[in-house]
Amino acid sequence: MSKKKSAPYSGDGKLMPNYGWVLNLLNESRRNGKGAMSKYDVGGQLGFAGDVGFTHFEAEFVAQSGKSFNNAEGDADKWARTIISWLVQTGWVVREGSREVRGKSLPLFTTTYDVDRVLQYAARSAVKYVPQEMLCSNKHPFSGIVRQRRVSILTLLSQKPYMPAAEMVEAMKALEIDTDAETLAFDILNLRQAGIQISKERFFYRLTDKINLDAASAPPKPVHKKVDGIEKQIEHYVAIYAESLPPRLVDNLIRYGSDGTNSAALFEMAVGKLFSHMGYDSNCLGQGKGRVADVIAKYRDARHPKSYALIIDAKAYEKYPFPAGDIRKMKEYIVFHGGELLQDKIPRHAFAFISMAFTSPDEKFEEIKQDTEVSGTAIDVYTLLKLSSRVAQQQVSISDIYSTFVTNRSYVCP
Repeated sequence: MSKKKSAPYSGDGKLMPNYGWVLNLLNESRRNGKGAMSKYDVGGQLGFAGDVGFTHFEAEFVAQSGKSFNNAEGDADKWARTIISWLVQTGWVVREGSREVRGKSLPLFTTTYDVDRVLQYAARSAVKYVPQEMLCSNKHPFSGIVRQRRVSILTLLSQKPYMPAAEMVEAMKALEIDTDAETLAFDILNLRQAGIQISKERFFYRLTDKINLDAASAPPKPVHKKVDGIEKQIEHYVAIYAESLPPRLVDNLIRYGSDGTNSAALFEMAVGKLFSHMGYDSNCLGQGKGRVADVIAKYRDARHPKSYALIIDAKAYEKYPFPAGDIRKMKEYIVFHGGELLQDKIPRHAFAFISMAFTSPDEKFEEIKQDTEVSGTAIDVYTLLKLSSRVAQQQVSISDIYSTFVTNRSYVCP
């Protein structure tokens, strides 16, 4: 291996898994015809979901906030930028133009064609160096427990590469590690997202990488005995929606939605992203833009009368009480955006409040309907995740669910 192409390797020639993962993301995007990627595109798929040390921003959110792409990024985006910079030095990754985002130029990167061969032969045969510290960020409130779980998983799979999930859970419990099948699935999903190849075949997990796990022979016992609170909620929902929703997006909706006004703008960003994921033409208008909704999500149909739009107010509250001032604002949003939507040939409109939970909205919603002739709903984050998952699995279609948004009651997933 030439000196020029040694950047993704440790000093003794072992492959760093995070470099291999970023290289694979960039290469698969090129091979699948999706084109070059930005640091934000990569950052959204890098690092651990359910870990506050791996925050991620959408490029649209950064541009809309009036910030520069050079200095506004989440922790995962910063990590992506650093790795991409190293990969450019290897010659495996090159700059390929830019993307315009709200008038700002965002650099894009892709792989060279010889990376196909690199990933097929060199990277697969290399030993991946996995230091214990890499398995969870220090910002995670339960970092000791999470590292202990993931060290145990890699140790077990290194000793017995093809292992039933139930046997792994029992082996970890015997070591007094708090886990279950769902937590195991969550940890393996995150190990994959860190660039460690673990496959699942029915009820078995298989480690397909050669790894060098750098872990203490007798690691210190974690301060906490189990993960709880919001971190446990995030683990649960990331695991159950792993096959249908982006893990980082599930994390962001719950984390930012529970954080109050500190994360209001980030919660709006996550809500807008989820509606885009469902197939809506979603525009996050954001805070500080005057009397406008947080998000407008449009469904366009070739038959214009079937098109509809949701006028969304995203509220980062544990339990949102519908204060009178916000009800008045929603009426203003409906009037302001209604004219724009009609000009856009979208005749059907509904309003939606989105938060972690609500007090009873019935009387407030009847007031909005009486004053604007527009009906709506209140969707808690967990119901919204369920709806998005059902859409992703093609169990329901957004073309057929307009009626579920105009009940003037709390939302019920179809």
